[in-house]
Amino acid sequence: SSVTCQESFQHRMLALARENGLIPEEIFSEKGKTAEDAILQQVLMYDIARITKRPLLVAQVDASQCYDRVAHAMAALTLRAYKVHNSSVLGMLRPLHCMEFYLRTGFGQSTSFCGGAAEGKHGLAQGNGAAPATWQQISSLMIHAQHRQGHGVKIYTPISKRGVNQVGIVYVDDTNLCEGLEEKDDIDAVVAKGQGATNSWGNNLIAVGGALNGDKCAVAIHDMVPDGKGSWVYSDQRKTTSSADEEDDELEELEDWYFSVPQAGSEAAQIKRLRSDQAVENLGLFVRPDGSPEKQFEVMREKITTWSGQIKNGVIPTRSVWMSYTHQLWSGLRYGLGACSASMTALSKGLGSSDYYLLSNLGVVRSITREWRYLPASFGGMELFDLTTEVTAATLNSFLQHFGTNTLIGTTLQAALEYLQLELGVEDC
Repeated sequence: SSVTCQESFQHRMLALARENGLIPEEIFSEKGKTAEDAILQQVLMYDIARITKRPLLVAQVDASQCYDRVAHAMAALTLRAYKVHNSSVLGMLRPLHCMEFYLRTGFGQSTSFCGGAAEGKHGLAQGNGAAPATWQQISSLMIHAQHRQGHGVKIYTPISKRGVNQVGIVYVDDTNLCEGLEEKDDIDAVVAKGQGATNSWGNNLIAVGGALNGDKCAVAIHDMVPDGKGSWVYSDQRKTTSSADEEDDELEELEDWYFSVPQAGSEAAQIKRLRSDQAVENLGLFVRPDGSPEKQFEVMREKITTWSGQIKNGVIPTRSVWMSYTHQLWSGLRYGLGACSASMTALSKGLGSSDYYLLSNLGVVRSITREWRYLPASFGGMELFDLTTEVTAATLNSFLQHFGTNTLIGTTLQAALEYLQLELGVEDC
């Protein structure tokens, strides 16, 4: 069948690409990687920028309808470049290009249609088994183009002397483009390179039939300056006095900068610029340049409150409530904990009193002391999930999974540890 054919050449194409190292490390939708790994990579890059006090720009650019906008000519060239047989390429793309669309209602089917061979449509179609692989390899070509044009950052381990060039983080249609982290970079140079990288990515995306969704794009800037008291502060968080002669020129420039993304049929669209204490949702999580997890904790508290209200309004036995608590509520809350960089103090206060208000839903008297809530059942406790324990376990798992590997995350993790070691001035870290 056509589905079997599509999946077959998808597997052959990806196997060949993996065998020859043709899939960039920046693609986190690849086999063996997760969206949480992508977020962890972003967190580690912010950590390096915070330790080294170097500027870092992250442009979060979102492709609009990535599968549905792929130009068939570019898809065909890409598939052929990755050794897919011409007959297989035509077997997938020709029916899609010549497809006729009719309208069917309760009164019957229309006699006229749109599409057809004379008015060919593009896109890979939803449900196409080969669409994810085709889009991944098109993204690979775009990443290679970014490298050739000199975009991206170089992650360097200062002690072990290893380095890797990274354009950004790509997970299907969600892309974070990165610029900065060079020792000689200043904020003006990083902003210029960031806009150049965004223009290059957007124009390449237009060339393959896609487009950036300006409403879902944003730019975050990590920039730290001395506060005059022996410490460092984010340039957009520094409190200025009312005296005009003490206003900082760099801060004024930071507020005046604006960013845009290219559009196919119109002028470039301006996108949001985020402060270092702001974040937008990226792959289901909120990562701020200043490292604060408060926004993510706020989302987690809202999820617990919503779940508690739904359970309270429903009529289900206590045993089923516990099952929902374990396999529904906390199954979702655990996502992203392996990339959490919160301190132990912040973790202990992260969920606030939300655990207290859900006790009655679980059939537990609220007057029970805090310690008994999280004590294992084998010791007479209620065995509720503790955020501090869950984050500690998840981050240790992420560390053991990636430390010492030659992957992009492994090198970035090693670089963060070595920069921390140099900052602390200790022999081992």
